Amino acid sequence: MYGAVMQHTGNNEFKLLRTAALRQDDECTQAEVLAAIPQLSLSLSLEQAEALIGCKAVLNDRGTDLTTGRLVAAGWTGADGIANPGAAHLVSRVGNAGYITGGSGRPVIGSIGSGLSITSLNYTPPGVVFISATPAVMLIFREGTLEEYTYSVNDGYAACQLETLTANHALLTEGMSGDEVNLALGCGPDSRQGTVTVSEQREERRWTAERTTVTGQGDVSTSDVLVTATLVDGVLDSTSIMRGSMQSFRSSDCSVDTLTDGANRIREGLAESSLLDAVECEPGFISSSSVSETATKSYYQWRTENRDASPLESVNRSLSVTLTDGVVSDINFQRF
Repeated sequence: MYGAVMQHTGNNEFKLLRTAALRQDDECTQAEVLAAIPQLSLSLSLEQAEALIGCKAVLNDRGTDLTTGRLVAAGWTGADGIANPGAAHLVSRVGNAGYITGGSGRPVIGSIGSGLSITSLNYTPPGVVFISATPAVMLIFREGTLEEYTYSVNDGYAACQLETLTANHALLTEGMSGDEVNLALGCGPDSRQGTVTVSEQREERRWTAERTTVTGQGDVSTSDVLVTATLVDGVLDSTSIMRGSMQSFRSSDCSVDTLTDGANRIREGLAESSLLDAVECEPGFISSSSVSETATKSYYQWRTENRDASPLESVNRSLSVTLTDGVVSDINFQRF
């Protein structure tokens, strides 16, 4: 059912008034967009691109410059059974600027950004941009001439093995082809996002792997890894690896006095082994992350679990400690 119009009749009931017919040139199927991506080129006109992809673009006027003229973005997202939503959430570089568009094709963010988040990590690698809508294509026209295009593909490979992906990252060297990168890592990427301009062809790829263990007591242990690689003009230009681990423990025997005493003993610069000696109860949460050659970050949290107190009182305590390269760098002691 497409383009449905409903009327509320009361008592949480609705009446279907009418539906609309989905025209073939309004729908961009996933297969159509995927098939078109390898055939894109900077010589395409808007009409040729629409004929190649098989549906109408969603156009977004990016403004007009007195010298260079009008900038227009044309977007397509592969989505079966609905009208083309445009290049939803597709990031496009225009010089040093970037745009993220919603389903209407209108930009909602004015600078290039990325927020990669896997189970135990939350990090933004510099210069790496991934997009959520896939497959998707965006073409940027200046006064009717195509200046650049951007595409996104979710390759849908089976999950990589965590140990293999972690170990094989060391085999990557600058100058490798895309196929050589995949072969070295032992699996294909989860997703690819490319940008093509007159000066270069750039593609960012990512691979992820994860392992989670749950004990009979409800304790959870997770390890994960994210590898990113940037290819410029078809060869590997840069790469990074992000590793993470997380442990969550269901039970804790911490008391207010224990955490207060521990917080008083901890100082910045304290080693990790001394930290665990300073707090005389087990932490409820531990996480660790590292990105390529940068510092390793670890996070410990202890909490009391008094659930019988009045909602008007704050009888519990929380102690959070961050370590950088194995020594305490931040302490946060709170009541709640």
